[in-house]
Amino acid sequence: TYQSATLNWNSTATDFEVAVKAVTDATWPAEVAVSNATSYAVSGLAPATNYQFRVRAICDATEGLISDWVEGTFVTDSLPCFVPDGIQVVSTGYTTATIQWNADASQNQWSIHVWNSASDFVFDAQTNPFTVTGLAQNLEYNVAVKAVCGGGYTESEYSDTITFTTPVCPEVTDLT
Repeated sequence: TYQSATLNWNSTATDFEVAVKAVTDATWPAEVAVSNATSYAVSGLAPATNYQFRVRAICDATEGLISDWVEGTFVTDSLPCFVPDGIQVVSTGYTTATIQWNADASQNQWSIHVWNSASDFVFDAQTNPFTVTGLAQNLEYNVAVKAVCGGGYTESEYSDTITFTTPVCPEVTDLT
């Protein structure tokens, strides 16, 4: 995954040592002992990172019967593009609306879809909250937000849809 991996190997031995490091790290960390298993789960990894791992069998540590290291590599997945949530309209003008949402800390680009039966807008946003423009007064609109991740290579699904209404500019009455 983007933050974990399961390492597997074959051997008739029952005790092993395993070590994992990013390819860019200069030194190997301390080995981890694995007994009665030919797999090891690693967590706390960085997304989209090349890793090396090494495994050796410990046949009899007291007599020094330890196999050579066997090495492998893997790459963690890119960070998923999480769906924004908590979408809300924080203010409306006669032809504008300011939309706000909760986003993952790694996100900095979104696509905001605003529509009704008469119009359909998509806004590219690099700020949260974001003010959409070009709306008509006294109309109901739907809005949903999706994250655009990885420099535009991946996108989340759209958030839940909420509805808002732009106000009407009141007419002057009761002239004297």
